[in-house]
Amino acid sequence: MSTTLNLKQKIKQGEIVVALRPPITISADDLKRAADKGSYDLVYIDGQHTAFNDDQLVAICGAAESIGLPVQFRI
Repeated sequence: MSTTLNLKQKIKQGEIVVALRPPITISADDLKRAADKGSYDLVYIDGQHTAFNDDQLVAICGAAESIGLPVQFRI
């Protein structure tokens, strides 16, 4: 069994959570390269202050899923 805490557990236990905040237009390959440069718990997308469309949101969510990171999306 893994000893790594999942995101909800880390938040509940008051652990530090680190978010990667790329532009919503980032490619899957660039997202992976960015994520490999640090230790991130999630991908954060700001939909309130950034123009986006549904296709971009679906693409970045899929890219994040492929590298094992959940997405926090601010509406």
